[in-house]
Amino acid sequence: MKKALSVLLVAAALFGFYGSAVTVNDLLACKDYWEEAGEKSTADMNKLEDGLNQLKENEQAYLDGKDQLADAEVQLAEGEATLAQGEADYAAAPGKLAAARTAIANGEKELAKGKSTLDGAKALLKQLKDGVKELQDKQKGYPAWKSGFDKACSTAPDTVNALSTDGSLDADKINAQKSALESNKATLETLIGYQDSLDNAKAVLENADAPDAYKVQAIKGVNQIGAGLQGEEWTNIPETAAAASVAAGACEQLKTGIDAKATDNDQARAMGITTASGMLAFVNGSIESLNGLLQLVEGKKTIQDKLLPLLDKDAVKNNDVIKQQLGDVNKIIKGLKADDKTFEATMDQIMQKAPALVAAVEKAVNKGQNDYDAGKKKLAAGKAQYRQGLADYAAAPGKLADGRQQLADGYKQYEDGKAQLAQYEDGEQQIRDGLATLFNTEADLDLVSIADRLNGDGDFDNGDKHLEIEEGLNAVEVGRGYQAEDGDLITTEIMGRAVATGGLLAAAVLAVLAAILSFLNKNKGAGVFAILAAAAGAFGAFFGPAQGTYFSEIAGSTIGTLTWVAAGVLGAVALVHAIVHFAAPKNA
Repeated sequence: MKKALSVLLVAAALFGFYGSAVTVNDLLACKDYWEEAGEKSTADMNKLEDGLNQLKENEQAYLDGKDQLADAEVQLAEGEATLAQGEADYAAAPGKLAAARTAIANGEKELAKGKSTLDGAKALLKQLKDGVKELQDKQKGYPAWKSGFDKACSTAPDTVNALSTDGSLDADKINAQKSALESNKATLETLIGYQDSLDNAKAVLENADAPDAYKVQAIKGVNQIGAGLQGEEWTNIPETAAAASVAAGACEQLKTGIDAKATDNDQARAMGITTASGMLAFVNGSIESLNGLLQLVEGKKTIQDKLLPLLDKDAVKNNDVIKQQLGDVNKIIKGLKADDKTFEATMDQIMQKAPALVAAVEKAVNKGQNDYDAGKKKLAAGKAQYRQGLADYAAAPGKLADGRQQLADGYKQYEDGKAQLAQYEDGEQQIRDGLATLFNTEADLDLVSIADRLNGDGDFDNGDKHLEIEEGLNAVEVGRGYQAEDGDLITTEIMGRAVATGGLLAAAVLAVLAAILSFLNKNKGAGVFAILAAAAGAFGAFFGPAQGTYFSEIAGSTIGTLTWVAAGVLGAVALVHAIVHFAAPKNA
């Protein structure tokens, strides 16, 4: 029986050797699997972390790129609009240039017309000022006429009435009256001279101390005056000293005789020497008055011949301010009369209106000058604009070509920028997918899952729908912690299975030794080794299943409980073998 048990024990030991070999091979395969898995997981984690750090490094550039891309979109739209406007302007340029040429030609015509009008208005103003000044000078005739008229009236009111004008201010009539008065004036001045001569003669004749020769000379003078005044021979005063006493009386008689006999002479002589002085005053006053009237006649002529034709010009008629003044002046001129009161009022009114009239024309001239100057500037600006238009039109093809090239370059840069942003966003999405995979990793055994460790928050995006990098880096750290814990469990399982397999291998070795001792009839030694083999087998059968095969099965292990069954069988056979050998007689 001992022999049979030893053979059975050797068979069990062989089964244990087989189980140990299979298990060791399985453990090595699981170890390689989990090392590769760990390396891959570490690499993935490192790659995820590196990607997050790379995104973090490029995040600002990405955000700046987005802003630049948005600006580029606006600039491209503006560039398209500018290019379209430039093409439209180029197409419309010939028409605009033609219109500009027409406008310049019309402007030159208008400017020439304005210059002509302005020159005419300036000439009109000068003539008007000259006419008004002349009228002011002629107006001085009124006080002269009035003064002379008053003087004449004071000496011979009735005669003044006969000499007064008929109210028409007729220069010929006034000149005729003036000529008649000037003729009378000469006669009167002669009479006054004779009267002086008679007065001198009287003084000589009445002077008793005067030499006779003087007295005789005085009597001769009296005789000559009398003959000259009468125009005929008359009885002379005796030229003797004896007649000297009657000389004074002779003078008086002479004046009386002239007054009595001169019936067929002109009006002035008829009045006699006694009225010559008064008549001369009247004549002087009348002539002074007529001279004043002649000045007024010339003033009226100035109004009619110089001012009215000026006022009738279009440059005056077409100006509202001047037209108002013109209407008032015409009313005044139409009311012009020769009598003193009407004429005085008329002249005063004309002179009151004259400054306003001149000022109105000056205002029109100033406006015309300003309009002309503005026209020159406008025309110059138009010509400059036309020249610029020509230059722009000539340069337009090149500018349009440059604009198209710039727009094409802009679109290329825009697309390159989009590609760069898309590359960032692709990397961002890959990392987002990696974080999702990490977050959704199922927990092994009793480990707390990564999702729970992150409080169930698997959204790693910020409010702008971009990856929140710090949260991603935190998730990587949490994943590494989970990975470390998971690695500890894997190591524990593999090492436990290895220890249990070692117990099985030791049991098989001890069992073989026990069988050999049994064949040598060394029962005690065989029993001892059998007991040790049983203990080792029992350890392997118990400790091995306690470590589990969770991670081994994931790694692809298929041996299941084979090893632990082998350990149990070996331990049981070894136990029976030990009992039998301890019970057998020594060397039996």
